[in-house]
Amino acid sequence: MRGRTDKRFCSSRCRNLFNNKRKAGNRLLIRQINNALLRNLEILSALLAAEYHGIRLDRQQLAEKGFDFRYSTASRFSQRGNYYCFIYEYAYRILPDETIILLRCLRIPESI
Repeated sequence: MRGRTDKRFCSSRCRNLFNNKRKAGNRLLIRQINNALLRNLEILSALLAAEYHGIRLDRQQLAEKGFDFRYSTASRFSQRGNYYCFIYEYAYRILPDETIILLRCLRIPESI
Protein backbone atom coordinates (compact mmCIF):
# COMPACT_ATOMS: atom_id res chain seq x y z
CA MET A 1 0.00 0.00 0.00
CA ARG A 2 1.18 3.41 -0.86
CA GLY A 3 0.33 6.66 0.85
CA ARG A 4 0.07 7.57 4.51
CA THR A 5 1.52 5.25 7.12
CA ASP A 6 -1.80 4.96 8.97
CA LYS A 7 -3.74 4.12 5.84
CA ARG A 8 -6.34 1.36 6.47
CA PHE A 9 -7.60 0.66 2.95
CA CYS A 10 -5.80 0.30 -0.34
CA SER A 11 -8.35 2.42 -2.24
CA SER A 12 -11.64 4.26 -1.94
CA ARG A 13 -13.35 1.28 -3.55
CA CYS A 14 -12.08 -1.08 -0.82
CA ARG A 15 -13.13 1.37 1.90
CA ASN A 16 -16.63 1.70 0.40
CA LEU A 17 -17.04 -2.08 0.06
CA PHE A 18 -15.98 -2.60 3.68
CA ASN A 19 -18.35 0.05 5.03
CA ASN A 20 -21.28 -1.11 2.88
CA LYS A 21 -20.89 -4.71 4.11
CA ARG A 22 -20.61 -3.52 7.71
CA LYS A 23 -23.80 -1.46 7.48
CA ALA A 24 -25.75 -4.06 5.49
CA GLY A 25 -26.45 -6.24 8.55
CA ASN A 26 -28.55 -3.58 10.28
CA ARG A 27 -30.27 -2.49 7.11
CA LEU A 28 -31.16 -6.03 6.08
CA LEU A 29 -33.38 -6.54 9.14
CA ILE A 30 -35.05 -3.16 8.63
CA ARG A 31 -35.63 -3.93 4.96
CA GLN A 32 -37.18 -7.32 5.80
CA ILE A 33 -39.56 -5.77 8.34
CA ASN A 34 -40.55 -2.98 5.96
CA ASN A 35 -41.19 -5.52 3.21
CA ALA A 36 -43.41 -7.55 5.55
CA LEU A 37 -45.35 -4.41 6.55
CA LEU A 38 -45.83 -3.43 2.91
CA ARG A 39 -46.99 -6.93 2.03
CA ASN A 40 -49.47 -6.81 4.92
CA LEU A 41 -50.67 -3.38 3.74
CA GLU A 42 -51.24 -4.64 0.20
CA ILE A 43 -53.23 -7.64 1.47
CA LEU A 44 -55.44 -5.50 3.72
CA SER A 45 -56.03 -2.82 1.11
CA ALA A 46 -57.02 -5.47 -1.46
CA LEU A 47 -59.48 -7.02 0.99
CA LEU A 48 -61.07 -3.69 1.86
CA ALA A 49 -61.00 -2.21 -1.65
CA ALA A 50 -64.77 -2.46 -2.13
CA GLU A 51 -65.81 -2.18 1.51
CA TYR A 52 -66.11 1.12 3.28
CA HIS A 53 -66.59 0.17 6.92
CA GLY A 54 -64.92 -3.17 7.37
CA ILE A 55 -65.19 -6.91 6.98
CA ARG A 56 -65.03 -10.09 9.01
CA LEU A 57 -62.91 -13.07 7.93
CA ASP A 58 -61.11 -16.10 9.31
CA ARG A 59 -57.54 -15.78 10.52
CA GLN A 60 -56.59 -18.70 8.27
CA GLN A 61 -57.81 -16.81 5.18
CA LEU A 62 -55.50 -13.92 5.99
CA ALA A 63 -52.57 -16.23 6.72
CA GLU A 64 -53.06 -18.05 3.40
CA LYS A 65 -52.71 -14.74 1.57
CA GLY A 66 -49.29 -14.30 3.18
CA PHE A 67 -50.21 -11.93 6.00
CA ASP A 68 -47.54 -11.83 8.73
CA PHE A 69 -49.13 -11.31 12.15
CA ARG A 70 -45.77 -10.58 13.82
CA TYR A 71 -45.52 -7.04 12.42
CA SER A 72 -47.74 -4.02 12.90
CA THR A 73 -47.20 -0.28 12.96
CA ALA A 74 -49.20 0.38 16.15
CA SER A 75 -51.55 -1.22 18.64
CA ARG A 76 -54.23 0.16 20.93
CA PHE A 77 -56.83 -0.96 23.43
CA SER A 78 -60.34 0.31 22.81
CA GLN A 79 -62.45 1.91 25.51
CA ARG A 80 -64.14 -1.48 25.87
CA GLY A 81 -60.79 -3.18 26.41
CA ASN A 82 -60.51 -4.76 22.96
CA TYR A 83 -56.99 -4.99 21.50
CA TYR A 84 -56.49 -3.69 17.95
CA CYS A 85 -53.37 -3.94 15.79
CA PHE A 86 -52.73 -1.37 13.07
CA ILE A 87 -50.99 -1.62 9.73
CA TYR A 88 -50.83 2.04 8.73
CA GLU A 89 -54.48 3.06 8.16
CA TYR A 90 -55.94 -0.42 8.66
CA ALA A 91 -56.89 -1.96 12.00
CA TYR A 92 -57.68 -5.53 12.86
CA ARG A 93 -58.89 -7.34 15.93
CA ILE A 94 -58.55 -11.09 16.47
CA LEU A 95 -61.56 -12.55 18.23
CA PRO A 96 -61.34 -15.65 20.48
CA ASP A 97 -62.84 -17.85 17.75
CA GLU A 98 -59.97 -16.88 15.36
CA THR A 99 -62.25 -14.56 13.39
CA ILE A 100 -60.76 -11.22 12.42
CA ILE A 101 -62.55 -7.90 12.23
CA LEU A 102 -60.80 -5.70 9.69
CA LEU A 103 -61.40 -1.92 9.61
CA ARG A 104 -60.09 1.09 7.73
CA CYS A 105 -59.21 4.17 9.82
CA LEU A 106 -58.33 7.63 8.60
CA ARG A 107 -55.98 8.07 11.54
CA ILE A 108 -54.78 5.98 14.43
CA PRO A 109 -56.95 7.09 17.34
CA GLU A 110 -55.61 7.57 20.84
CA SER A 111 -58.40 5.28 21.96
CA ILE A 112 -60.93 3.44 19.84
